[in-house]
Amino acid sequence: MPPVRRRPNQHPRRTLAVDGKTVRGARRQDGTQVHLLAAMTGNGQVIAQREVSSRTNEITVFKPLLAPLDLADAVVTFDALHSQTEHARFLVEDKQAHYIAVIKGNHRTLQHKLKQLPWREVPLQGRTRATAHGRDEIRRIKTCSVARGLDFPHAAQAVQVVRRRRTVTAGKVTLERVYGVTSLRPHQAEPADLASWVRGHWGIENKIHYVRDTTYSEDASRVRTGTAPRAMASLRNLASALSGTPATTTSPPDFVTTPATPPPTRHPRHHVIKPDRSIERRHPAPYAPDRTTGQLYGS
Repeated sequence: MPPVRRRPNQHPRRTLAVDGKTVRGARRQDGTQVHLLAAMTGNGQVIAQREVSSRTNEITVFKPLLAPLDLADAVVTFDALHSQTEHARFLVEDKQAHYIAVIKGNHRTLQHKLKQLPWREVPLQGRTRATAHGRDEIRRIKTCSVARGLDFPHAAQAVQVVRRRRTVTAGKVTLERVYGVTSLRPHQAEPADLASWVRGHWGIENKIHYVRDTTYSEDASRVRTGTAPRAMASLRNLASALSGTPATTTSPPDFVTTPATPPPTRHPRHHVIKPDRSIERRHPAPYAPDRTTGQLYGS
């Protein structure tokens, strides 16, 4: 995960990415493939893993996977499948953690509201560029608050990430806009933090899935008896962690509670949208600023 610039005396947060992977070469007696849900730290170590039953899906395994872990003040990231209201409540209320949730078609109303926010009025708050696997990718991030809420448990900010990908050999360019919400407030995380954690979640494909498939030929494995596929995946995770680059000295110990930084009275970099009053008189804006807080009202 790329380093993040921090304000003085601010402790780096622990991060945990939750994602699933199918062991394609292993099949149960009923013919179904073995599917595993894992939790990976920001240092690339898998600290929890559970097998998903063929009679259910990843959603039901999410809480049992994370329940034994100390997640206080940690940031948990996951894909759109796990952007469930129950999961958000579990993380914030039961585990005292924070989340960054990607919002897609499984929350169509919220996705529509996020798309309709006046993003053009929000200045660019972060930009990164990386080249890997034959692709050149530029990511841009914007964040804002909505005073009337985002209709998602404990959501404090809306997030827009624009990804521009260019295939190096063919020159083909694709543009994707990803929307999300986070329980982190502006004084708890800067846009650069959010961008780094979102990118770190996408990195689970390279740090865990890609290594297990290419280096350890996991998809070609025919191990299928009982819990053997899960045990072998755990051994591959361990081998990958032992052969990987050790965490830097600036990284916090994984899942050891760190003291929180007291919030300032006002976050200096948080953007407040101020619409043109002449336009507002002619056409009342669906998102107008709160005169007291400066945040946005949503219709």
